[in-house]
Amino acid sequence: MVDYGINIGPYQWKGLADGWGVNIGVYQGNVAPEITGQSPDQSGYVGDVVTLWITAIGSPIPSYQWYFGSTLLPGETNSSLSVTVGYGTGGSYKCVATNVVGSVESGTIHVMVIDGARIHLFEIPSDLSTEDYS
Repeated sequence: MVDYGINIGPYQWKGLADGWGVNIGVYQGNVAPEITGQSPDQSGYVGDVVTLWITAIGSPIPSYQWYFGSTLLPGETNSSLSVTVGYGTGGSYKCVATNVVGSVESGTIHVMVIDGARIHLFEIPSDLSTEDYS
């Protein structure tokens, strides 16, 4: 039997030739987390709910921790975070993805509070005529 491997980036192709054929599999060792995407800045009126998110890869799969400014948000350990917009929640957020190899911090995601009157747009029913308001 012949055992061989080829390294390509974080992946290692493993093969075993035994005279009957070749068995090939993919093995990925421990790889530090890498953030592959994140939500854009969000804005909303007081009381709106916005969702912040990141995507990260790594092996083993990374865990997450969200921060508001530099303050750790206890229990906020998912890849997404729902924020109820308010004057106390507007500001800068970030998320740290961690595994046994290391950790990586997302870019800053801003939550902005829109201050002012909310404008509501309504569709006028097609069967309504201006004569109804004469």
